[in-house]
Amino acid sequence: SCLWKTRAYYEGIGAGPLLVAGGDDVIVRRPPSAAELNETFLGAPWAWCDYGGKAPRTCQRVACFCGGNGGFSLRSPAFVASFGLHAKPGSPQWHRACERERPYADDVWFAHRLHKAVQGRDSRFRAASQHVLAEFAAETRSAADPAAIHKTWDYLPAADVVAHLEAPLRIVLATRNASKVDSA
Repeated sequence: SCLWKTRAYYEGIGAGPLLVAGGDDVIVRRPPSAAELNETFLGAPWAWCDYGGKAPRTCQRVACFCGGNGGFSLRSPAFVASFGLHAKPGSPQWHRACERERPYADDVWFAHRLHKAVQGRDSRFRAASQHVLAEFAAETRSAADPAAIHKTWDYLPAADVVAHLEAPLRIVLATRNASKVDSA
């Protein structure tokens, strides 16, 4: 969405990290870790980044190390303020900018901008370590203990999806069983 690329969308958030959870296809498994909360932009790593995979037409391989899928992501408000579209949503300038940037999803768009910031030695922002990126969330790649899963059922083998769902299911069942005991 172009709105997710726009500075105004994030105004008033404050200084802390912004957690984006897009839609009904995200299941949160645990809170983000302190290391994850300190990152500039973090999402589930893209599988096309592995093993020399073919990147989508609108992506450059540099995006692999500077972000990840935006369906469940952490974004620094300072980063978005610096690199988000500056035009007011709904204005003619905003519509022109959105049309120009239409081929790029917001996650890839911000990943490219983070790469430029890192290459430009902007010390305010940094790319996540490969370890933090790999373990933050799962979508097209599995992770040992992701904070969330985002549409893994569309991409991963059933055994991986089941493994990702076991921990939250145990919590739900334990909570449900505890509430039954309390009401008895």
